[in-house]
Amino acid sequence: MSWWWRAYNEAVDDPKLILLSDKAHRAWFNLMCVASAYGGALPDIKVVAVKLRITPPQAAAIIAELVQAELIDRMEDGRMQPHNWSSRQYKSDVSTERVKRFRNSKRNVSETPPESESETEKKDSEANASGAEAPIDHRKRLFDEGLPLLARMTGKGPDSVRSFVA
Repeated sequence: MSWWWRAYNEAVDDPKLILLSDKAHRAWFNLMCVASAYGGALPDIKVVAVKLRITPPQAAAIIAELVQAELIDRMEDGRMQPHNWSSRQYKSDVSTERVKRFRNSKRNVSETPPESESETEKKDSEANASGAEAPIDHRKRLFDEGLPLLARMTGKGPDSVRSFVA
């Protein structure tokens, strides 16, 4: 199972991150991924080293640098965690069993159309039978409105664009 972590666009302007070297910034990013995969805390230093593709002493040095930069915090139980992890990563981001069941039920739905007409189709049929005006096809209208713009952008005539798109 693949997990994801929430990143914020303000990180690009975060003074703590700006002051990092490229190497340390890359390590911080990768450690965020590792922490996400391990429930929000960094695993044993040997695992971190393998994940960062470096030796355990090098991993310890990088973590120490990130602790000094206040980007990694030591938790009460001694484990290391990205700074503010708990306040920036939400339990709701992780699929609950209920959500998983719902998604699985949607995957198992048959794609065969229903035997009967939908309510909308019935209303449209009744309107057409009574001589009322046919419903507007908004897709055609949008296509027709966009055709001149597409023709200008491509430098071709509307008929050429229409035949290309059709």
